[in-house]
Amino acid sequence: MMMNNIIKIIKKNQSFIILPHLKPDGDAIGSSLALAKGLKKMNKNVKIISMDDVPYDVKFLDCEDYLVNSVDMESIDIVFALDSSDIGRLEDRKEFLVKPIVNIDHHKTNTLYGELNLVKEDACATGEIIYNLLNSLKIDIDSDIATDLYTAIASDTGNFMYSNTTAKTHEIAAELITKGIDVAEISMYLYQNIPLNKFKFNTEVLSKVEFYFVSKVALVTISKELKDKYENDNTDSIVESIRNIEGVEVAILIDERKNIAKISMRSKKDIDVSSIALNNGGGGHVNAAGFEVDSGLEAAKKIVIKELGMIYEGIS
Repeated sequence: MMMNNIIKIIKKNQSFIILPHLKPDGDAIGSSLALAKGLKKMNKNVKIISMDDVPYDVKFLDCEDYLVNSVDMESIDIVFALDSSDIGRLEDRKEFLVKPIVNIDHHKTNTLYGELNLVKEDACATGEIIYNLLNSLKIDIDSDIATDLYTAIASDTGNFMYSNTTAKTHEIAAELITKGIDVAEISMYLYQNIPLNKFKFNTEVLSKVEFYFVSKVALVTISKELKDKYENDNTDSIVESIRNIEGVEVAILIDERKNIAKISMRSKKDIDVSSIALNNGGGGHVNAAGFEVDSGLEAAKKIVIKELGMIYEGIS
């Protein structure tokens, strides 16, 4: 029913903007581009608004004609918000949230802030939902769009490694491959293309990991000073690397930003870090979630350790 309502909205209107979440990842960028290119095939006017640079690992995607940082909202009919669990994930572009919002997402903590909300928490990525939407619109998914969608899905499943990967995920990936995409090239850009300054930054950060609760929890803090040292503000993949350590069940990264500390959490098996995020005004998935606090690194660390103490009570 919701999919049908969105299809009606698309057919009825002409001009759209798409807002991926701030600090966009591969799913946010890939799904936004796929939707934009699909709408373009319907002769719609569409732009993607982002204030952030395109992440280094998805710069290979064809986005030059779609990404802007401003539009005249008088001419816009509908706003699509993609991969954003709550309105705060769009806070840097709140001036564009003045037209009806279509909220498309796969986070179980989504707050349903749109006039229309297509939220499928069983989807592996927002890219999977966009794939289904484009098919429902009977839009031809060419090699370009297929590359965007495959990038979105591969990014959010950890290259098909995480527990959100299903049989349906592989079926979609197989269908996208038949469109002539270059899987090896996509994988090279996503996983074998780290800038040297980020590699050195990652190395120093990982040398500072702290362990708690008999090494079941691993935590690292990143100061603004350290980011300045390496001229790098990209913390992608670090918390996942910490989770990869044998015996670690929960990995925490606390990133010092202007006036706040951003906490990213990853877990293994059935340990639900989204509950911790929700307790602190954030959101996410069972095994990947986050939140922000108005404090310094040490105060943020105490908050996280206290929360984890509820899970690991009695373990020092």
